[in-house]
Amino acid sequence: MTVLVSQHSVRAIQNGANALAEGFLFSVAASLILAETYRSSRSNTKRREDVDDRIEDLEERLTKAHAIIRRLEEKVQNVEEQEDIESAKFVSHPVYRVIENT
Repeated sequence: MTVLVSQHSVRAIQNGANALAEGFLFSVAASLILAETYRSSRSNTKRREDVDDRIEDLEERLTKAHAIIRRLEEKVQNVEEQEDIESAKFVSHPVYRVIENT
């Protein structure tokens, strides 16, 4: 028993097989593109979070540095005031007046 298949049927089957193969390849390619986009997005988000954390750390360190500078400035001012007081005591001392008047 021989089965005769028309050329149109063979061509239709080949076209259907090609369409299925191309559809499969297209879905694989689309999946790869979406996966890469998702990976890249996660990578960028992680990088931004790291940068934000580093900026926050630097801001905290800067705030601490400003506080230390303010305390040092206050100490310097106190030392200068003490020196002025000591200098005033020395200038008002009677021996200094005698030396200065001679």
